[in-house]
Amino acid sequence: MQEESIDHFVHEHPLTLIQSDNNDFCYGCGRYFFEVAAYGCTKCGNRKYLHTDCAERPTKIVHSRHPQHTLVLKLADTLRKCAACQYNVGQIGYFCTITRCQFQIHIRCELAAGVKHLVDEQICIDHPSHHQHQLILMKKRHSFNCDACGTIETGRSYECLACQYWIHEDCAALPLTADYKHHHHPLSLAFYLPIQYTLYFFSCDICTKDLLLNRWVYHCNICRYVVHIKCAINPPTSTAIYDANDQGIVSFPVRDVHEDLIKPFVTRERGQMVVIPAPDDQKYSFPLHRHQLSLVSSSISEINDDDDEDDDNHEDVDVELACDACTMPIFPYKNHQSSSSSSPDCYSYMSCGECKYFLHLACFNLPPELPSHPLHEPHHNLTLEVCSKLDFWTTCSICLYLSNGLLYACRECHFKVDVKCASLPTAIKHEAHPNHHLYRKYLPTRGDGRQGVCRGCVRTVWYGLLYKCGSCNFTLCAKCILLPRVNKHRWERHPLPLTYEGRFNHPGDFYCDGCEREMNPREWMYQCGHCDTSFHATCFPEKSGFCRNVKFGQLYNVRGDVHPHPLAFKLLTTKLRCDVCRFTILGADGVDQSGFHCSSCNFFMCLDRCGRWRLPQILPIE
Repeated sequence: MQEESIDHFVHEHPLTLIQSDNNDFCYGCGRYFFEVAAYGCTKCGNRKYLHTDCAERPTKIVHSRHPQHTLVLKLADTLRKCAACQYNVGQIGYFCTITRCQFQIHIRCELAAGVKHLVDEQICIDHPSHHQHQLILMKKRHSFNCDACGTIETGRSYECLACQYWIHEDCAALPLTADYKHHHHPLSLAFYLPIQYTLYFFSCDICTKDLLLNRWVYHCNICRYVVHIKCAINPPTSTAIYDANDQGIVSFPVRDVHEDLIKPFVTRERGQMVVIPAPDDQKYSFPLHRHQLSLVSSSISEINDDDDEDDDNHEDVDVELACDACTMPIFPYKNHQSSSSSSPDCYSYMSCGECKYFLHLACFNLPPELPSHPLHEPHHNLTLEVCSKLDFWTTCSICLYLSNGLLYACRECHFKVDVKCASLPTAIKHEAHPNHHLYRKYLPTRGDGRQGVCRGCVRTVWYGLLYKCGSCNFTLCAKCILLPRVNKHRWERHPLPLTYEGRFNHPGDFYCDGCEREMNPREWMYQCGHCDTSFHATCFPEKSGFCRNVKFGQLYNVRGDVHPHPLAFKLLTTKLRCDVCRFTILGADGVDQSGFHCSSCNFFMCLDRCGRWRLPQILPIE
């Protein structure tokens, strides 16, 4: 148990209550102790002892001998006579605050006369956080759990004896409204967590730790910005840890998965730069495709011109020219293009002349086998495999998303990881957390307990792949780390950038313009500032939702009397019902569902109800 102590200006260390000696005298009143309790320093042995009454004297008084001015308790700087006893005041005493006034008095002489305390050191106060009773000033230092900030720092405090309500003196003096540099609006003091922050389990916007319901917070009603009172007053200094060696660290969100993620992965695994075939008529073999491939080079400026002319059909072009390994577009969106002058003027890829099979150059050079991978704890060999077209897709063991591209699979324990997740580096930067690096961590089970709350989807992370800051609690899960920088919705004419703090300067509630459901204001979202529209990331199934690792467009023949034309495997975007079962195809979450579509007849057959039980009749067209 901590010893009772006080802070006093006569000494730099806290003074602790100790047993005095007969030869010791009080530094305040000058009298001897005669073996009574006194305050002294136990750290450095300084013999400036104080009686308990002298140590607890008020710092400012109005004395009956000098009522016109305020007297302050301090150390004597010059030898002057006491106004009561006419002896010099040699240690501490009460001195007039007016410079030209020479009035001073001993503590022992002040105790013998009438005194009234000044208002600025109130013994009892009425505080808005506790309307039931007055709070009493406790001058002695105590170790207690403050009902305002929740810390156990010792110091002077205010207490309600009836309710056992106890707060620090500094907490009691906090203003109800204050301006702080870490936020652009005035913050209001709340004596409990307001209801708007409990609905979505808000955390402190500075330290990212949880907020307790019965602790004080500073918050902004306009931005739903909320912080602990200690973080608001003394925010931790955030210093960037980047250095000159950080040039190879990948910055997220990536502008081009092929250039920024998969190409460095291939270089790391192979120990050399990606092998680029020569631009000639030579044919190249790829072990996971039965036809030979050719190198194709196209100008990005020509692609962008084509995009401007055929903007309405941009979706079909992206589906056709998608990599069969990573399932990402062969040509990045023009809105995703880097403004850097280092961007290549010509974009090359591998293409099959007999079927719609395309590969990025880095994906063409993927290593056929990984001896071990840090995301696979048994460290078995992982083999590059292709997803069967009759299975339509498989599930990645890391991000848990569907994928029909190439994947690395373990033949001993059924572990599968898609190309993008396998390419994730150990350390990254992220725009949402610019001052620190994020480090990769993979937990296959819940054995290590709660890992934090993902700042992207605001869900608790228990296991799986995550990136976490080594300096604070900033955490990102596998689903949010690979969200694209920009999305495009077929209803919106403007590109939608990924927004990390959409709640700032937005006092109202958020509703997704895709599924029309209320959104968590802390969640990352895709927003258009011109149209004031917001979308969930999951409401873009092909780009950032459950099918973001699925390549659509594969043609199938369906035997029987279902439909005479070849059907393309895709997401439904133009119809509401299946033409076979007549059930509504739009899912319960408001997103499109997958199935088989005939572009010439606008015929659609859903996958879940009609396609699954017709698998023996569905054959892919090679």
